[in-house]
Amino acid sequence: MTNSKAQRISNLPLLSLLRLGIMIGIWYLISYVYTEFLVPPPHDVVEVLFALATDRSFLLDMALTVAKTLVAVLIGCAIGIPLGLLLGYSRRFYDTFNPVVDFLRSIPIIAAFPIFLLLFGLSDQGRIALAVFSASLLLSILCTESNLQTRQEEGQHRQ
Repeated sequence: MTNSKAQRISNLPLLSLLRLGIMIGIWYLISYVYTEFLVPPPHDVVEVLFALATDRSFLLDMALTVAKTLVAVLIGCAIGIPLGLLLGYSRRFYDTFNPVVDFLRSIPIIAAFPIFLLLFGLSDQGRIALAVFSASLLLSILCTESNLQTRQEEGQHRQ
């Protein structure tokens, strides 16, 4: 490793702290230009953050949100990865269901929300279903199928 590269690596934490300080300084300036109601100063935000970190109900709500998110990701992956494998391996399955996947992928989440609201209501199941659809299911299908097709094309080029 050259001396200049080692020097750049050793200066990296210092540069990161400098950038952080500049960003906090800009935040303070913005908070005093605008009202504190719109942009509170950083020390107020840190104070409220510590107050919330010690509040049991907030921590419980955070744990429930993380649990629902993990459930949504697991459900989306459990459904999406096998479907992506089917799309990648079977040409007939791909030709049949790829238009459906492309249609669902083109739906903006903001447009899907009222549909999920009508189907599932405001329950936790509705929120999890929306997260499954929007965050993990389509991504799992598309990434698995795309990766599999790329691997198959690489295998054909090697032969």
